[in-house]
Amino acid sequence: MFQLFFFLAVFIVSIILLLIFLVPQWEKVTDMLNGMMDWATSLFQEKEQPQKNNGITKSQSPSAISDSVPKKKLPFWKQIQRVSPYKKSVALTLCLPGLLGIGGLQRLYVRSWFTGIIYLLTGGLFGIGTVADIVMILTNHFRDGNNLYLESEARRRWDSKHAKYRYVYWTAAQGRYFVDATSIRQDGELVDCTYLVELNRPGKIPLERMRLDTAAYVLNYVTFQKKGMAAGVMVNKFEVLDAKGNVIFNDEESSPWEPVEKDSMYECVYLAIQNS
Repeated sequence: MFQLFFFLAVFIVSIILLLIFLVPQWEKVTDMLNGMMDWATSLFQEKEQPQKNNGITKSQSPSAISDSVPKKKLPFWKQIQRVSPYKKSVALTLCLPGLLGIGGLQRLYVRSWFTGIIYLLTGGLFGIGTVADIVMILTNHFRDGNNLYLESEARRRWDSKHAKYRYVYWTAAQGRYFVDATSIRQDGELVDCTYLVELNRPGKIPLERMRLDTAAYVLNYVTFQKKGMAAGVMVNKFEVLDAKGNVIFNDEESSPWEPVEKDSMYECVYLAIQNS
């Protein structure tokens, strides 16, 4: 009996250490493995030479975001309308055989062939990879073979219901950001748009302090002004909505112009508008 409790204690401590130290780096590990495969493949392939046809040189030009198959991890704002076709629930279910030694099914399902085969031959990297994948799936950090993040069925239903909103970004400070594609209006250097924030727990706290305990979304009506390579933003008004979409608070007092800072949420929204 003592040996059983000792084994369980060691197992639990190992899992905790895994979650703390290894899982945040697991994407880099799998990226490195896929990179090794790409490098090995390139050794057996000749470099493609441009083809000439009637004096016209044909070369592969960069594709639009919606048509490309990215090799590197995309910034979140570039994932507009680029949700993985593979289901989060299925990937999570396929992780379960990995706990019994049959690993990699979840990676083969999302077409991550190289790491999937490695997992299959090593029992999910001796169970470590399987546990890491389970955590990444549960925390929305698991990607398919095209580097697109898997989404839950609840997210897919939300996207279907609010089809005019395009996914832009996720931040721990507020929640998920969506641009209303139907609201974009451009007049010279001014661009008006509306974006919605689906609040997470940290994003609801300030509103709860305002006694808006039912707050679920915030709608922001903004105007961007182009300034050469930079841009400014002004918030015209914002509305706080409950889960059913009812307005429970609004503020129509405009803010002063502010610069759009690099890597800020406003930059993500602005870039999403420019690339929509």
